[in-house]
Amino acid sequence: MGLNDELIRYCKELTPMEMLYRLTKGNIRGLDLIAVKNLSVKKRMPDDIFNLLLCYFYEEFGSTVYYRNDFGRVYLYWVRKKVYG
Repeated sequence: MGLNDELIRYCKELTPMEMLYRLTKGNIRGLDLIAVKNLSVKKRMPDDIFNLLLCYFYEEFGSTVYYRNDFGRVYLYWVRKKVYG
């Protein structure tokens, strides 16, 4: 998914779980589900930015085997750097 009007609309309109479903075409791994649920409820960044992070992460790492905490590390980095504000 490239950065385009449709992606921007999805980031604004979908919940993080809906975005995860769309990005993985419904093939959600258990660890991904747990990570997204746990981090999205913390509300340390707006949902649209969280969705953008999901897009970035799955574009960069989705086709590879990654360590289960990698998404959380990128999430915390974005929160610390306040990429959303």
